[in-house]
Amino acid sequence: MIDFDKFLGKYVKVKVRNLHQVMDDYGVLTKIDADTIELEEEGPSAVNEYGDNMGGTHTIQKTFVISIEEVNDDLEV
Repeated sequence: MIDFDKFLGKYVKVKVRNLHQVMDDYGVLTKIDADTIELEEEGPSAVNEYGDNMGGTHTIQKTFVISIEEVNDDLEV
Protein backbone atom coordinates (compact mmCIF):
# COMPACT_ATOMS: atom_id res chain seq x y z
CA MET A 1 0.00 0.00 0.00
CA ILE A 2 1.40 3.36 -1.03
CA ASP A 3 1.46 6.16 1.55
CA PHE A 4 0.08 8.97 -0.61
CA ASP A 5 -0.28 11.37 2.34
CA LYS A 6 3.46 11.99 2.62
CA PHE A 7 3.49 13.30 -0.99
CA LEU A 8 0.57 15.72 -0.62
CA GLY A 9 1.52 19.17 -1.95
CA LYS A 10 4.76 17.89 -3.50
CA TYR A 11 5.75 17.61 -7.17
CA VAL A 12 5.77 13.91 -7.96
CA LYS A 13 6.26 11.35 -10.70
CA VAL A 14 3.56 8.70 -10.65
CA LYS A 15 4.08 5.46 -12.55
CA VAL A 16 0.62 4.43 -13.80
CA ARG A 17 -0.53 1.17 -15.33
CA ASN A 18 -2.76 2.15 -18.27
CA LEU A 19 -4.34 -0.71 -20.23
CA HIS A 20 -1.40 -2.26 -22.09
CA GLN A 21 1.34 0.15 -21.09
CA VAL A 22 2.98 1.86 -18.16
CA MET A 23 3.10 5.66 -18.25
CA ASP A 24 4.71 8.33 -16.10
CA ASP A 25 2.51 11.22 -15.00
CA TYR A 26 3.87 14.33 -13.30
CA GLY A 27 2.32 17.02 -11.16
CA VAL A 28 1.69 18.36 -7.71
CA LEU A 29 -0.36 15.93 -5.66
CA THR A 30 -3.28 18.16 -4.68
CA LYS A 31 -6.04 15.78 -3.57
CA ILE A 32 -6.37 12.31 -2.12
CA ASP A 33 -9.73 10.54 -2.05
CA ALA A 34 -10.67 7.00 -1.04
CA ASP A 35 -10.11 5.65 -4.56
CA THR A 36 -8.32 8.39 -6.51
CA ILE A 37 -5.56 10.97 -6.39
CA GLU A 38 -5.32 14.23 -8.31
CA LEU A 39 -2.23 15.77 -9.86
CA GLU A 40 -2.11 19.41 -10.94
CA GLU A 41 0.35 20.11 -13.75
CA GLU A 42 1.21 23.54 -15.15
CA GLY A 43 4.12 25.27 -16.84
CA PRO A 44 6.87 24.00 -19.17
CA SER A 45 6.98 20.55 -17.57
CA ALA A 46 3.34 20.02 -18.62
CA VAL A 47 4.51 19.48 -22.21
CA ASN A 48 5.17 15.80 -22.90
CA GLU A 49 7.88 14.29 -25.11
CA TYR A 50 5.62 14.69 -28.16
CA GLY A 51 5.10 18.42 -27.62
CA ASP A 52 1.52 18.01 -26.37
CA ASN A 53 0.44 20.17 -23.44
CA MET A 54 -0.69 17.71 -20.79
CA GLY A 55 -1.41 20.41 -18.22
CA GLY A 56 -4.43 20.64 -16.00
CA THR A 57 -5.81 18.28 -13.41
CA HIS A 58 -5.22 14.56 -13.80
CA THR A 59 -7.35 12.16 -11.77
CA ILE A 60 -5.77 8.73 -11.31
CA GLN A 61 -7.31 5.60 -9.83
CA LYS A 62 -5.18 4.47 -6.88
CA THR A 63 -5.38 0.86 -8.08
CA PHE A 64 -3.51 1.84 -11.28
CA VAL A 65 -0.61 3.48 -9.42
CA ILE A 66 2.52 1.34 -9.47
CA SER A 67 4.80 3.81 -7.68
CA ILE A 68 5.09 7.44 -6.64
CA GLU A 69 8.20 9.49 -5.96
CA GLU A 70 9.02 13.12 -5.30
CA VAL A 71 10.94 14.72 -8.15
CA ASN A 72 12.41 18.12 -8.98
CA ASP A 73 9.94 20.16 -11.07
CA ASP A 74 12.73 22.00 -12.91
CA LEU A 75 12.40 19.80 -15.99
CA GLU A 76 14.16 20.96 -19.11
CA VAL A 77 12.04 22.44 -21.89
